Amino acid sequence: MSILSARPEHAPAACVRRAEQAFEHLTAPLAAKSTEDTAFYRYGRLISRNEVGSDPARLGLAVAGFHAGCTARAHARPAAMLTTATHDHKRGEDSRARLAVLSEMAPRWHAQASEWFARNGAETAIGPDRIDELMLYQTMLGAWPLTPFASVTTREAWCERIVQWQTKALREAKRHTNWLTPDTAYEDACTAFARRLAANGAFMARMDQVVARMAPAGALNGLAQTLLRLTTPGVPDLYQGCDLWDFSLVDPDNRRPVDFGLRHALLEHAGSFDASAATWRTGQVKFDLIRRILSFRARYPDLFAKGHYQPLEVEGADRDHAIAFLRQHDGFSLLVVAPRLPLGMEIQADTLAPGRDMALRVTLPQPVGPWHSLLGALPVQATVPFARGQVPLVCLVHDAGGRGLP
Repeated sequence: MSILSARPEHAPAACVRRAEQAFEHLTAPLAAKSTEDTAFYRYGRLISRNEVGSDPARLGLAVAGFHAGCTARAHARPAAMLTTATHDHKRGEDSRARLAVLSEMAPRWHAQASEWFARNGAETAIGPDRIDELMLYQTMLGAWPLTPFASVTTREAWCERIVQWQTKALREAKRHTNWLTPDTAYEDACTAFARRLAANGAFMARMDQVVARMAPAGALNGLAQTLLRLTTPGVPDLYQGCDLWDFSLVDPDNRRPVDFGLRHALLEHAGSFDASAATWRTGQVKFDLIRRILSFRARYPDLFAKGHYQPLEVEGADRDHAIAFLRQHDGFSLLVVAPRLPLGMEIQADTLAPGRDMALRVTLPQPVGPWHSLLGALPVQATVPFARGQVPLVCLVHDAGGRGLP
């Protein structure tokens, strides 16, 4: 529909189009500067939602809404880009996946944040207000490394990344300071506060404990996000460096050099998916997931470019912990089951597997089989996807034409 639907009939078409283009050129930077570069730095309820292209007012999406969006995309925009990280993201995709776990532990997080507010009060009259302080704690949680700091130097380097993010966040928010007329007193007080936290052994130890509880569920969130991006309708985009865990912050932090030598080595020494999961903190499990799915996509592109998207019903007491669908084309069927709300699955820190039996069952439209797993071990039944002791990620393929699968 034209934005000038009420234009006079005598208006020249060229003038109308010029006005439309001018309006289109205005809306993108307006959204960027007002929402992404201002509001996203003021609203700190759950900063994993403060991301380019998202609406922080919507904390989550029901499974039915997810399926509706994928179905619409398959029909209207099957070749549209699917991305979860760019050169302009506010924080890395796996940082957001970890912070999303806070939504599953809201009372505990409220108590922890309140404790930190009380213990870490600014020593001077000027210091971060509650909004800036809460966003700082979440940023630290999201950027916390999966392995201990190797030395004081590495801890200080991490702190400098946090401080760099904080200064930019304060100026973008434009509440106490800004780029044109910076309030250096407020900025210096916030910097001193962040550095004092990083040098506080008790605070850092407690932060490490909180991350240890969140990290396995956050990692599984990240793997689920990756699996869905690679298999739902659309063309998956992979931002540089995001084939391993990405806990980056806003630019320039998300534009650091990528260690391609490490990635070449991982390709040359690829093993089983289960073995990668056993050492998930290295990020190789994510790397292996991407490698396996992209390899299959390259061999059978029509299944993803033209394949029908069919939502599948999940039944059982734990049905809220899974999302399932089929992609079908030319006799091929791809069954994907991804986990959701992983904290309630009691994910084990050593294997990323559920710590209890999961009471859920996927309903298939008709009997299909046999299945070939793209991720290694095959479940006993495709309809009972999450087995205790296995990473709860399912990507199975069936070829009704008997043409053979890799």
